[in-house]
Amino acid sequence: MKKSVSSIIFSYLKEHEGEWIGGFSFCNRLITIKDGTYFCGSSSDRKARLMAEEGKIERKHEKGYAWYRVPKPTPLIAQKSLEFSRELA
Repeated sequence: MKKSVSSIIFSYLKEHEGEWIGGFSFCNRLITIKDGTYFCGSSSDRKARLMAEEGKIERKHEKGYAWYRVPKPTPLIAQKSLEFSRELA
């Protein structure tokens, strides 16, 4: 089954959740994810940028490169702790 470049990039970032991955890692390369190996062409960094603009992934610029990641979810206990501390304030 053929997958979109965006879904391949998202799946790869999800498998490396919390790690920053350089956009250059996707351009003209084979990307291996759980369900197979896929080739991502020269516009892969553009697809990653569009996903970041849509809020699906995070992006930062460092050392002249764009870096992407899927953020780790905030643990439920930490969320409850924040709500509790706001109620006390």
